[in-house]
Amino acid sequence: MTMTAFGARGESLAPHTSLRIGGTADFFLRVATEKDLLDAIQVARENELPVFVLGGGTNLLVADRGIRGVVLQNGWRESSVDGDIVTASSGTELAHVAAVAARSGVEGLEWMTTVPGTVGGAVHGNAGAYGGEALMETVKTGDKRLLSYAVDLGTRITTQFDSKGALVREIHMNRGTLTTRLAAVETKTYTVRNVDQKPKTLIIEHPLRPEYSLLERKPSEKTAKAYRFEVKLAPGASEKFPVTEERVFDSSVSISTVTPDILLAYVQNKNLSDASRKQLGEVLDRKRQIAEN
Repeated sequence: MTMTAFGARGESLAPHTSLRIGGTADFFLRVATEKDLLDAIQVARENELPVFVLGGGTNLLVADRGIRGVVLQNGWRESSVDGDIVTASSGTELAHVAAVAARSGVEGLEWMTTVPGTVGGAVHGNAGAYGGEALMETVKTGDKRLLSYAVDLGTRITTQFDSKGALVREIHMNRGTLTTRLAAVETKTYTVRNVDQKPKTLIIEHPLRPEYSLLERKPSEKTAKAYRFEVKLAPGASEKFPVTEERVFDSSVSISTVTPDILLAYVQNKNLSDASRKQLGEVLDRKRQIAEN
């Protein structure tokens, strides 16, 4: 293979991605065998061209300026099963691998049926569907062990984030400086579903952030980096589990720079003490008098 017959020049990458966006490639080449793939990479290296390997085109955003160098679309699609070992080439679609495994009686790859993309992309990006690696010994009677829910096909979990604007909790005035203490509240809601027909206990690990404090809920335990909450799920049950946190911080400004509109908003804030609101009201009246004169 030489540069004189090295794929298409200026190929638009938009048709080759699921989002149908993106500029052009300097060189675009589709390979269908392991030999073609290796040969193409060798030619690119000999000509000092960067190589970008394109799989199924999912989970990918291509800029309008395109990709410089060589874009190799990996169409090397092979898969086989030997006993309980599944072998697949990097260009094989995940759904195809799952189907081949299922036809051969190999279980555990069912999650692949709903994940777009190819084997190569899944390995490179971890596919977002694998909870980690583990070497597990036999669990003895009475023993307990944490198992990532990403490995447990009988558990479904989604998250939703919500935040509220910072609320003024306290106001202090000293020597012409107005200091406000504000609180920002954030809620992360875990929606958990047990699709198995047996009860289970789920441990939710929520990241521990030093500048935030928990509201309402108490964790079952706490590590250096996370809170752990215990959620008991009945067979086939779903539950929403909100975790609310608060971050308190101070902000200081010179009273001379605070406008009457901002002062009025503080005066009308029912979260402040009557004494603070009275003081601010007096400052507001003086500012209005100065403005009128």
